[in-house]
Amino acid sequence: MGMFDKLGQQLKDKAKGMVDDSLAKVSGAVGGAIGGIAGAASTLRNTGNPASDEAPVPAGTADLSFQAARHIREGDEYLEDGEYEDAVEAYTKAQELEPDNQEYRGKLCRALVKQGDGDLENNEYEDAVKAYTKALELEPGNQEYRGRICHAWVEQGDGYLEDDENEDAEECYTKALDVDPNCEEAREGLRKLGREVPASVVASAPPPPAAGARQKTFCAGCGTELAPGVKFCPSCGAAAPATQPQKAFCANCGTEITGAKFCPSCGMPAGGLVAARQNDEPAG
Repeated sequence: MGMFDKLGQQLKDKAKGMVDDSLAKVSGAVGGAIGGIAGAASTLRNTGNPASDEAPVPAGTADLSFQAARHIREGDEYLEDGEYEDAVEAYTKAQELEPDNQEYRGKLCRALVKQGDGDLENNEYEDAVKAYTKALELEPGNQEYRGRICHAWVEQGDGYLEDDENEDAEECYTKALDVDPNCEEAREGLRKLGREVPASVVASAPPPPAAGARQKTFCAGCGTELAPGVKFCPSCGAAAPATQPQKAFCANCGTEITGAKFCPSCGMPAGGLVAARQNDEPAG
């Protein structure tokens, strides 16, 4: 090999080495960039994921509102399709993001009631009670939810009564009265068993509402409390329920006596009891 051939070969080898070094540097840079992108993507996926070891990045108020609205849309679709359990889950997520949003809370209550009604139709009484109880916890003043809880217990008690399982029936009726001491269905169930209403229940029964006292009214569609005189719910637009007459109860045993002159349970005159309450100071 001549001198010029050797020189040419050396130049080729040197050029090849420079190219290999450049390719190695470029490959390292690209690999680093890809690794950085993958790490960023992993961080984004794990944000807000309880199973992640990395702390979630706090989201802004606007982002939370967007997420809550998305859950509400999902819940509305589930509710329309009759998938009440999924609707409850979606509405719960929205309500947790915006706990002070009365509309979201009302939607959750509505879905819980629907879920409870479905459980009741399937004779799943305790599941129905759980759903209604959750709704009542969210709207403590809603007497409709309280009444549904009582009705579920009474339905289960009536089933036990038909099967001559009297002790279980009595327990269910008593549980209904623990929720609402004035539940006439439960009182009637105890009378069928020949049982007296427990003294503790009678003592806890609320007195008849004072004259002129306003009872709270709630929207049947979303559970929002309605102001006096409104015709439509300000949250969902549903028509307000017709005003119901105030109930009256016997001050002696707590039985409902609306419109009656005498208590059907203990025979005490309704008018006399009212007078006695108003004039309970000793004479002379």
